[in-house]
Amino acid sequence: MKILISIQTLAVGGAQTFAIRLSNALSLDHKVYLYIHNPRGSGNDLMSLVSERVEVHQMVLNPVLDWFAWKINRIITLFVKEFSFHDFLNGRYFRYFLLNKKPDLINSHMIGSDQFVAKYSQNIPWVISMHGCYETGLSSEKDFALRAEDILNQADALIYAADKNLDILRAINSKRLLLNRRKIYYGINDE
Repeated sequence: MKILISIQTLAVGGAQTFAIRLSNALSLDHKVYLYIHNPRGSGNDLMSLVSERVEVHQMVLNPVLDWFAWKINRIITLFVKEFSFHDFLNGRYFRYFLLNKKPDLINSHMIGSDQFVAKYSQNIPWVISMHGCYETGLSSEKDFALRAEDILNQADALIYAADKNLDILRAINSKRLLLNRRKIYYGINDE
C-alpha cells in the first residue's frame, strides 16, 4: 500500500514527532511518503529522525525564486487578506505530487495540512490525526467551527489521543466522524 503522511512542518512538536514515528513504523511494510507543506515555517528540526525508507517531499524553490515568491505573497496580501501566493504554489505542487505518486491512503496532521488535503485529495481515502490545533482554534477564533467543518466533513475517519480532541466534532455536530474514529496513544509504544 502507498501511504501519504501529510504535515505542515517538521518543527519540534507532538504532531510532528508522531507523524515521523508513524511514517517510520509504516515504512516497514508499506511505501510511505512524508509531505511537508511549509518547510520554511519553523524549520525542519526533526528531519534527521525520518527513516531512509520514507520518501520525503516538499515544494522547494531555488533561493531566488523563493525570495520572489514571498515578496509577491506579501504584495498580494496587502490587497487580498485571505490569499497566499506561497500556498497557491504549494497547492499546485501538491496536486502534481498526488497525481504522480497516487497514494492509496492519506493521513494528515495539523489543520494547515488538513486544509491542503481537503482541497486537493481527489477522493483518496483520508484519515485525520487530531492534535491540539483544533481545540486551540475552537477557543480562540470566532468562525473557527465553520472553517473546521468544511475540512473535517471531507475526511473519511480520524484518530485521536485525548477525548478533548473530539470537542470540535461536537461543535460542528459531525455524527459521521464521531462514528468513524479510533482512540490511540500517539507514540507511547510500538502498537
